[in-house]
Amino acid sequence: MPLSPLIGSGSPEEAQRRINLLIEMGESRGYLTYDELNTKLPDEVVAPDKLDSLLMEIDERGIRLIDDSDVHEYQSKAAAKAAAKAAEKAAAEAEAARPRPKTSVKVKISALRPASNKPPAEI
Repeated sequence: MPLSPLIGSGSPEEAQRRINLLIEMGESRGYLTYDELNTKLPDEVVAPDKLDSLLMEIDERGIRLIDDSDVHEYQSKAAAKAAAKAAEKAAAEAEAARPRPKTSVKVKISALRPASNKPPAEI
């Protein structure tokens, strides 16, 4: 029986599944830790060319790689950013829902009328 070329995961499909799970986890949180990569990454991806491809994909998807010690700080910043975005959205929605005073063309034209008592020239 030939040995599997992939040590640690058993098959190329299993290796790809583990990589996909890592990427999904990173996309949902916005980050992955170096320790997560070390423990959950299939052994066969550690080859320099494969690792480089994976790191480029992680970067292209906007997933940050951080140390375990920085997780709390990253989560705090992400929560503050999300709260600010939600407040901005709520303010925009409130502004859009605010009733607007009705203006007429007559009011706008009268505002453009010169200070003299002469009416504006007819068009």
